Amino acid sequence: MKIKKSELVKIQDIKSYPYSLDEKIFNDFPYLRALQNVVGKIDIFNDSLSNLKAQVSLKGEMICPCAITLEDVEVPFSIEDEILLSFEDVEDAYYIENDLDLDDLAISLILPEVPIKVVKNAKIEYPSGDGWCVMTEDDLKNKKSLQSDSPLAILKEYQFDEEE
Repeated sequence: MKIKKSELVKIQDIKSYPYSLDEKIFNDFPYLRALQNVVGKIDIFNDSLSNLKAQVSLKGEMICPCAITLEDVEVPFSIEDEILLSFEDVEDAYYIENDLDLDDLAISLILPEVPIKVVKNAKIEYPSGDGWCVMTEDDLKNKKSLQSDSPLAILKEYQFDEEE
C-alpha cells in the first residue's frame, strides 16, 4: 500500500492505516526466507514540533533456516516502534521521496529483528559420516568427561611383567 505525498502533507491529527502482508519471499537474505501473516497498524501524525511521525505496531512470522538442518523454522515477532518521517534526506529519519510505501517501511523495521541463528526445537538427527559426526555441546562435554585428559592416563592400561 502506498500513501501519496500530498495526502501525508495534509495530516494534522492521527491517521490510522491498518496493515497486512500475506507472504513475502526473500531470496537475497541468507537468514530470512519469507514473511507471513504480518498484520498490524501504522498511525501517522504530526507532533507538537510539526514533525511527521509514524507509530508502527506489527506482528507476524518470519521463516528462517535452521542453522543445523537448513529446514524452515517459524519465528514469531512483534514490533512496536515510533519513527520520524521526512521529505528530506536527513539522518535518523525515514526518507519519503514521492510516496510512502508501507511495505518498504514495515520491512525496514522487520529486517533488523531477523535472528542470525535459529535452531529447531524438535529432536534433530545430526549428520554423521565415516570418522566424523555432529554433536551437541552437552554430548561433547559428556564425551570429554569420560576421557581422561592426563597424558599419563595411558600408563593405567599398561601391564607390567612381573619377574620372580
